[in-house]
Formats: sequence, structure tokens, C-alpha cells
Amino acid sequence: MKSFISLCICLLTVLFMQAQIINPKETAKRKAEDRTNTRSDQGIDKGLDKVEEGIKGIFKKKDKKKKKTQETEAGEEANEENEDPSAENAKSSSPQSAPGFQSYSKFDFIPGEKILASDDFSKDAVGDFPLQWNTSSGGEVVQISGFAGNWFKFPQNGVCFPEYINELPENFTMEFDMTINQETMSNNQSGLKVFFNQLIQNRTSFDHMFDPKAKVAFDVHPSGVEGGGDLYVWVTDQSEQQLLETHQEIKGNWRSDQPNHISIWRQGTRIRFYLNEKKIFDLPRAFQTGIKYGFLFATNLWGDGLYISNIKIAASTPNNRGELIEKGRFSTTGILFDVNADRIKPSSFPVLKEIADVLRSNPSIQVRIVGHTDSDGDAAANQSLSERRAAAVKSSLSKEFGIDAARMQTAGKGEAEPVAPNDNTQGKAQNRRVEFIRL
Repeated sequence: MKSFISLCICLLTVLFMQAQIINPKETAKRKAEDRTNTRSDQGIDKGLDKVEEGIKGIFKKKDKKKKKTQETEAGEEANEENEDPSAENAKSSSPQSAPGFQSYSKFDFIPGEKILASDDFSKDAVGDFPLQWNTSSGGEVVQISGFAGNWFKFPQNGVCFPEYINELPENFTMEFDMTINQETMSNNQSGLKVFFNQLIQNRTSFDHMFDPKAKVAFDVHPSGVEGGGDLYVWVTDQSEQQLLETHQEIKGNWRSDQPNHISIWRQGTRIRFYLNEKKIFDLPRAFQTGIKYGFLFATNLWGDGLYISNIKIAASTPNNRGELIEKGRFSTTGILFDVNADRIKPSSFPVLKEIADVLRSNPSIQVRIVGHTDSDGDAAANQSLSERRAAAVKSSLSKEFGIDAARMQTAGKGEAEPVAPNDNTQGKAQNRRVEFIRL
């Protein structure tokens, strides 16, 4: 009899275990819903944590398949002057239209003019870690279906940074494009951390969780939910005291179907942070005086699939547009164009506005607008492109800002007058510029 009872118990146990693993996906879904609706039972939460960890392993093959649809390991390398047309078409077919000039009318970010670093990973092989970067963990260069060029995919945990720049000046701007894989990115733990930390030489040893040194840090954390997520900032001083910690939701500002542009602007102790055309933070007392700052990126992801590209760091000086009046000429890399085209990107609005303000305040001045390119592609095509871009700037200043077209002439120099070597991305970025010459 005891044997019979034991046998029944065993059978019931097996049936119960089978019922628990018949559909682990539905089990995870049900538990997730329970976790959202109630937090009263801590036992459920602990059980859910274990299920989430287990599900990640159970569906590992499926996740790989999902990511493969986003990351492509084939295709022609693209840069700002020569881009794969198929990627450009994929972007233009996006259901979410790109913002126009009007959207940037309150955007006041002014990029620095002296480029210190620029990287689009076009020189790195897909599947490899970037040659001129370093890491405490890993990462790789990938291509993303529908997005042009190469992208750097961060590891789930660790620090990453370019070795060719560390110390930053007191006045600088930093820009980069960012996107995520919505299917694999989690809203737990953190997103992309951008640290402006007290200068250290061995950045791979940086403890991005508990480092005690002075720092200004951002955590850009879009979630898998379209348009959702949070952006955090915290500031500490040399004595490990936390001076500030706050966050803002980024709902409605994050774009799921096109790259998101991050802009950061330091002026002395002040720092401003922009997501696309919206200013998220403006902190007047973030940086400590008398301290040298470097920078690095860090991740501590619960999920996976975080990417950046088109990084640009530049030194900035106050009122450098005044050079047009004082010195008779002014050159800017802050007027940006679509790839191989003369369409001005809306993010160029603040630079154009400043130039328009100078011309409006000095109505007797006439200028020649000169376009320049890097040396990529055909010389004749670059010459034509530079002329069309100069004409586009004139048209924008006239139509958008009311500057009399008769006061402006245009010309193009193509690749003929470089100001930096064309054998690296930093030099090429410096050569792609628009010059204003007082007549």
C-alpha cells in the first residue's frame, strides 16, 4: 500500500513538473503581468527573477535570430560622403518622418569648431572590436538593417573608450548617434552610461558602479517599449559626496525607427544635454573647477542590443562666429548635410541662426559662402557637391532667416583646399565645412 501511495505521489509530481514547463514563454508572460500589477508578494518577485534568467537561456537561439534581422554582417562600408544607397532607401521609407527646421527652432546646441576626435567605425571590420578603442569587456562593429554605415555594439557589462582621446578641454561638445534593439533591450538595470570623470590614465580599471572620483555622469536608458525610457544624471565631487542626482522621462523624444542624436555641451562648469532636438538637462554647476576631466562609456545591461556611431568631439570657444566681423572670415563644420546631397540637416539650425544674427546686425556686410568636401569619391562630383551645398546655405539664410539674397555669393572648392589630412575620419570631418568670407 505504501508503495502504491509513493508511486502515485511520484506520478503527480512528474505531471506537475511537466505542466510547469509545457509553455515557459506563457509562464514568463503571466509572471511579468503579475509583477506589473502587484509587488505585494516578494516571493513572486524572487521567483520571477529566476524565471527571467532561465528564459534568457531557453530562448537564446530565438534571440540570436531576432538580432540577426537587425545586425547585418555584409554590405559596403559607408561614410558621410559615400553611402550605400540601399541603406539610405531603407531609412527614407521609415514610417516616422524626419523632423524639419521648425522642430529645431528652440534647439540652441552649437557644435565646437575644432574637431578633436571623429569616428564612424568605417575603417573597422564588421565583427571586430574597433582597432583604436579599448575595453574591459568586449564589443564589436556591426551593421544595422535600414541604418547607414557601421555601428559599435556595446557589451552587456564593461567600459569602452577610444584610445586616441582622453583629456577634454573646459569647453567642448560631444555628439553621437544611438539606437537600440527594442526586442532585446530591457528597462531593468542601466542603459548607456557616459562618464566625464576625473582624469585617469588606466580607464579599463574604472569602476563604473562605485568609483569615488569627481564625475558628471549620464545614463541614457531607452526601454524596449517604443518611445519610452529614462535619462539620468548624477554629479559627485572629489570627496565622494553626491552633489546632484535627477532623471527625466524620454517618452516621446526617443525614435525607434531612425538614429537618435545625442548632443552634449560643456562650457566651464555648465553642461547641457540634448536628445534629438530637445534639451533634457541644463546644469550650471556640474563640473568642479581646477579638475581635469576625461571620459568613457560604460554599460550594465540586463538585456542586450545598444549601439552608437558617428561620434564627434570638438573644442568650442565663446562667440567664435564673431570672427566673421573681426577677421573677415569664418569656417564651420556645424552645418551638416544629408549624405551625398545638398539638403541641410535640421540640427544645423542653431549655427545658421547665429550666422543670420551676425548678418542681420551688420546690414552693410556682404559675404561669399564657400563649400568644401573631403577627398572621398570623384573630384568632379565633390566639386559639384560643394557648389550645391553653398547654394543651399544661401537659400536657407534667405528663405528661413530673411537675409537678402543679394548680399550673398556662393562658390565651391570641392576637395581642393583641405585644412587637415584626408587619411583619417577626424581630418575628413574637419575638411567637410562651409566657409563665410567677408567681401
